[in-house]
Amino acid sequence: MVSFFPLFSPSIITLNVYLNISFKSDRPLFTSYPSLKEEDLSFFYKEESAIEVTTYGADRPKYSQVLCFFEHHTIDDRLYVDPKDIKVLVEKEVPFYLPEHQFNDLFERAKAAFAAEGRRPPTKENRALIRINRIMRDKNQMTILIQPNDYNTQVATNLVMDMKHWDGKTWRQKLQEQYGFRLPPLGEAPLADSLGVSLILVTKNGQAVLPLRSSLAVWGDQWGCTSSFAAGWKQEFREMSFKEFLDKIVPLHLLLEIGTTEIEFTPLALCREWLRGGKPQLLLVGLCDLTLDQLNSYIDRAPHRDEIKKKWTGRVLMTERNAKQHVLSQELKVNTEYMRRFLQTSNGKDFFGTSRLLPGV
Repeated sequence: MVSFFPLFSPSIITLNVYLNISFKSDRPLFTSYPSLKEEDLSFFYKEESAIEVTTYGADRPKYSQVLCFFEHHTIDDRLYVDPKDIKVLVEKEVPFYLPEHQFNDLFERAKAAFAAEGRRPPTKENRALIRINRIMRDKNQMTILIQPNDYNTQVATNLVMDMKHWDGKTWRQKLQEQYGFRLPPLGEAPLADSLGVSLILVTKNGQAVLPLRSSLAVWGDQWGCTSSFAAGWKQEFREMSFKEFLDKIVPLHLLLEIGTTEIEFTPLALCREWLRGGKPQLLLVGLCDLTLDQLNSYIDRAPHRDEIKKKWTGRVLMTERNAKQHVLSQELKVNTEYMRRFLQTSNGKDFFGTSRLLPGV
């Protein structure tokens, strides 16, 4: 049997080298860009788009849009919350879904737009996702309220923020009319706002597993996080700690996608993604006590290995030699920035266990 992934090259980039490379072709994360003309806007969020700044400029510097989960002294304390002080509750209100006639129209338009962009069109095969409905903070205590939603509602809302509706307006334009130049509060806007999760995996040798995303995937033809997924809903969700919540959603997906749960992970930050209308995104970093050869064998047996084949371009991983041949996806840039800050803290140094993997960081 021929392995779907021939053995990864042992020369893939180390985390230390990756964090110290200057990616000159990448634009700064939060710099204002010139306004775009309407005809320049894509149906989709694009890494090079200026929409996230020109539309939501009033939210800068984003204190209300980012929560950090690590002990830190490098960023404003208003961003920080200890994971031990977070609980997750199931929202008792009726879950949000678009009216059927609106959903059908938008879903068909989204399918056509995906096809026109050369992306794999969504199908009616649906799955339940987690919607972040509200986040309540009282001093050092925080409560995250969740409820079920589904992937197709995400397709018809957050993934096509700049697609024109039957009335000639886009989601972004409609929300701007109501909320001005601010992101709508979670739970108020008619968007799926499903929780996305991204993880950067580092091996025991200090190598960062950063794949080149395929053209069919979100952030296509760009360097991406090791794992990136929409968090699935579980019927057994009840009141739980934040750690219990993470343990219910992360290991299962890692098993499906990477083929192993032998990964220690920690949350870095919970952000709202401007390009997708404030869709929440959970950023993680993970460590595995595996060699690349061992990791390859796990991925080859993973239940979703065919899905990974569609997401990843062959077996291309970032190395020192090819790093600048492609840009970093917006998702990877944000995850990297918070991982860099994490590594400057005592918690970060404790998590990685030894400074020999990360000299000079």
